[in-house]
Amino acid sequence: MDRNGNKAVLYQNLAIEPTASRNDSEKQLLTYDQSLARLRKAGYQRHLRPAEAFGLLADSLEGKLDEGLQSVARNMVRSLYGEWLSMAMERQGDILICYLDPQGLEWNGSSYVKTTSFSSSETRQFSVAGKSSEPGIDLEEFDDDLVVALYGYSWKDLPQKMKTGDRKAKMCLPSEELRGLSLVAASVSAATATTGLLAGVVFVG
Repeated sequence: MDRNGNKAVLYQNLAIEPTASRNDSEKQLLTYDQSLARLRKAGYQRHLRPAEAFGLLADSLEGKLDEGLQSVARNMVRSLYGEWLSMAMERQGDILICYLDPQGLEWNGSSYVKTTSFSSSETRQFSVAGKSSEPGIDLEEFDDDLVVALYGYSWKDLPQKMKTGDRKAKMCLPSEELRGLSLVAASVSAATATTGLLAGVVFVG
């Protein structure tokens, strides 16, 4: 049980909150820092990392989950606002910088900024040469090292349902003009069920 009295769901040695925080029937909209503080108050350490979240969704699409985990996956799919993931990104020219498990970020009304206490558990850099910051670039167009870091699978090993049709995996890069960092949200559209990483678009949730 977490500190809110909810039974955590186990996935690959992770204890996951069973549902998003809600006000009555609506999902509670929180900035990343607010959401992280709420999770920790409930007894959790962090948001899911991208590879963990998309690994869960991939296993859901392939029917590998028990009912408790399928319920978590359905809760993600039915979210209209996306799900915060434990990563921040910034783009510097042809380089994408990824901060895993970021802490010490604050929303200033237009972007996320590093406070003096900013830290991350790991920082990695990837080439995004030739890729624009337009929304929804097909995931297969990126180098496989970035795909594996974010999705936990190489492109060829992703479930077929994430490689074709209306569930095809996509990624939105942060804008080079954006001041501050972009937090990563998992967007699983209720309308199209498209799975993708969104950065550079400000999400609250």
